Amino acid sequence: MAGRKTAYRKNYAKQAREACAMGNFTLAQLGRLFGVSKTTVWEWRQKHPEFDAACAGGYNDFALETAHGSLIKLAKGFNYTEVTKEAVKDKKTGDVSMEETKRVRKMVTPNINAIRTVFERVEREQQQQQGGGELADLIADLDGHSRTLAPSELFTESEDASCEA
Repeated sequence: MAGRKTAYRKNYAKQAREACAMGNFTLAQLGRLFGVSKTTVWEWRQKHPEFDAACAGGYNDFALETAHGSLIKLAKGFNYTEVTKEAVKDKKTGDVSMEETKRVRKMVTPNINAIRTVFERVEREQQQQQGGGELADLIADLDGHSRTLAPSELFTESEDASCEA
């Protein structure tokens, strides 16, 4: 007695990689994408190495893109709003609700270690590839001066990384 024919198609591997790279899709989300259960997606990962590799590759792409964005954010510095809420009890109804009590705008200054990491990665890439490439463009994300700065001139071993406020 033969089992049911699988709904799996070879082109699902490419779609799964793209989906996982966009948002780190769960098995349930992939199942909804392909119109099957999360158990079926798990079985596909077990039975089809190309599908499993595509999912894993997509997850890695998502993680690298997230890390890249975080590194750039740390290197540039950023602002955010901190909101404080407290529980407040309504005297008439006795209901408790969370109400905003304070809102403060805060600034995170650029992180010197993140900047050094970007410059070191760019310098390594330029040595390996004789210029060009994605990592060299990280500097452009920082200040728009791609490949015009010499990372080795900006940070020397003897310099003190502290700065005055």
